[in-house]
Amino acid sequence: MGKTYDLDAFDRGQIVGARRMGHSISEIVRELGSSRSTVSRVYRKYMDGGEKTRDRANCKGHLGLNERGVRWLIHIVRSQRNQTLAQITTQFNQSISRTTSKRTIYRSVHGIGFGSRRPTRVPLLNAHHWAARLDWAREHREWTVEDRERVAWGDESRFRLLHFKGRLRIWRQADEAMDSACQVGTVQGHGGSIMVWGVSF
Repeated sequence: MGKTYDLDAFDRGQIVGARRMGHSISEIVRELGSSRSTVSRVYRKYMDGGEKTRDRANCKGHLGLNERGVRWLIHIVRSQRNQTLAQITTQFNQSISRTTSKRTIYRSVHGIGFGSRRPTRVPLLNAHHWAARLDWAREHREWTVEDRERVAWGDESRFRLLHFKGRLRIWRQADEAMDSACQVGTVQGHGGSIMVWGVSF
């Protein structure tokens, strides 16, 4: 997005809706790609009553769905977090009498605070692990600072020697898949790894 006068009603509505949902200016800048001054100016004009968003999503509030539809949309999204927008739209339309466009679902999903992001990486734990951790915490909840000072606390981490963080994306045409400029080298096992272990007393 560019300056304020380059934004259409949909873009301004996204900014206003995000601010009304409690998102910070920094979060909106990262999500929408607008400058901080643009986000501040659009929302300030909205608060001063000098600029209204007029796209269809604002005919009944800043979302294109009624309250029941919003609740059902939240249920669909949370029931399976890795669905695509098309799958969410299809499932939503199967449960209502009228057809809702994918664009409306997109606006509504973002309007209620959801965003497409990578999942947080955490240790893979099963029910036995959770129970064991809870038992340990209960057994040691009365420990004092002196008790903890008599224990050596250790941890370990593995570092891959050749590993690309996240998913690398490039711009290319359909017939450029084998062009060397459009390739990235990989090796089996990510080139090996180093295990580092540390302890503190």
